Amino acid sequence: MTLTSMLKKNEQDKKEADRVKREWISGISHDLKTPLTYISGYSSMLMKEVYPWSEEERKEFLSIIHRKADHLRELVQDLNQTVHDQIPLQRVEMDLIELVRRVAADIISAPWAADYFLTIDSMPEQLRMNCDPKLLTRALRNLLINAIAHNPAGTEIAIFIAQREPKMAEIRVEDNGVGFDETNQSHMNQGFPSSSRSGLGISIAKQLIQSHGGELSIRSQRDKGTTITIQMPTESI
Repeated sequence: MTLTSMLKKNEQDKKEADRVKREWISGISHDLKTPLTYISGYSSMLMKEVYPWSEEERKEFLSIIHRKADHLRELVQDLNQTVHDQIPLQRVEMDLIELVRRVAADIISAPWAADYFLTIDSMPEQLRMNCDPKLLTRALRNLLINAIAHNPAGTEIAIFIAQREPKMAEIRVEDNGVGFDETNQSHMNQGFPSSSRSGLGISIAKQLIQSHGGELSIRSQRDKGTTITIQMPTESI
């Protein structure tokens, strides 16, 4: 390789690194903006004395503000841990299928998810797994919220759970939504958020799955939908 070609390649690598950094920052901004919008909006409503809010309404607004503040705190905590590669695990043995059903029920019961269709299909009735339920719940929530937030009403989201090997579990989250192009797909498979599609959600989920010794991969096609596949060991490694 000549000096000229080396300099050219270094310049291209620098431009690519700068572009990825911009997308990363854009993704962070998007995910942090959502809870901040709720907090700002509902607090502003409470401060307007022209509206005679009832005590029940005030409690509901404060409850929303509190939940969104917790969400914001979790995002910052997740971001700090993933940046420093410090994700402590508190493993317990539990039923993976029950955990997935709980997460799905919690998501689909939210008012903002009312116009989406979510199904779960599991091959075994029970799948025992040694994992950190809090972190795995957070990863699955990120994936389901992402599938809802970035797709139009009426999108169908399906979760498939299977045991592929004696000690390996697989979770697939499929949607028939808008999908995304190969460039964004490649970036997310590398762990970088896409400003146009996923924000921090998928990136953090990938880190949480990897902390369990698992892998998260993405396959998508524009206007056809997205499939996210998680494969992780059922026992500690």
